[in-house]
Amino acid sequence: MSTTECPKLPSYTELRKDKLDKIDKYFGEVLTNYSGLATSSASNVSNLIASYNNQLKTINNELINQLNTSLDGLAEQHATLKQKQELYDTNTTLLKDLKQAIKDKTVEESAKAKNASETTQVVDNTKLWHYIFMGVNIALLLINIGLLVYLYMVSAQSVLPKLPRSINSNK
Repeated sequence: MSTTECPKLPSYTELRKDKLDKIDKYFGEVLTNYSGLATSSASNVSNLIASYNNQLKTINNELINQLNTSLDGLAEQHATLKQKQELYDTNTTLLKDLKQAIKDKTVEESAKAKNASETTQVVDNTKLWHYIFMGVNIALLLINIGLLVYLYMVSAQSVLPKLPRSINSNK
């Protein structure tokens, strides 16, 4: 898409008034000359009439060409305006989508931060209980080990025959 700017065009009413003034001035001169033809000779009159008719045809063709050029310029400007409007609409939609994505990411980030903060707070609040339960479990483990050792000792003494103490005293 080109970045050139359209030249400043006059408004339609100014352009129309200017063209109408030119046409009125020229046709006024032509009609004045036509009215003066009544006093001229017939051969001179027919030559002037043919000349004026040619001039009128030339003027009409020139005005039609100018009108077509103006219409082509308006059509081109309309097409350019339509392209720019579509580009504007596309960019507006993209900006809205990006703003919504930024908002969604901000909310998501805030939710993650809040969740992490709450998790940290719960861990900090339960740390004391964790240590208490760990201590109780270690104490119970030690009690169980002690009981197992005691049971092993008790069962080992009941299984072994009792030897007299005097075996070593024979010497």
